[in-house]
Amino acid sequence: MPVVLGERGGQRLVADLARCPDVLTVLGAKPHRVRYVLRLARQVLAIGCQVTILGDVFGGSVPAGCRRAAEMSDVDHSAAPGIVVCGPLSRAAGSAALRLRASGGPVPVVLGDVPASRWSVWLKAPRPTAPALPRAG
Repeated sequence: MPVVLGERGGQRLVADLARCPDVLTVLGAKPHRVRYVLRLARQVLAIGCQVTILGDVFGGSVPAGCRRAAEMSDVDHSAAPGIVVCGPLSRAAGSAALRLRASGGPVPVVLGDVPASRWSVWLKAPRPTAPALPRAG
């Protein structure tokens, strides 16, 4: 499940999410992480894999083709390859997410103010550009 995780200076970081050992966490300011995970979900759908959304992590609309589930325990373990996008998890839901991944199911993608996992994406706001200083004459 190869996806582009980031780009800089004309180079891309591509990772196979199917190799993610447990969960992928997406950390940073809320608008940045929501935009990032929407882009990730579109990539996963474009390569023919499944995207399941838990709750209202996107604050409304989701990309066409996404599935919805109420709880992590409701996600089909055989629905691989794919991802399950969710917000911070309770202890029980976190255990269910780890079991889901360990059984070869879809990769849980957790966004929010959560501890980093072994695979994490840290998003920073772009640095504002400084206004040009007038040249002395």
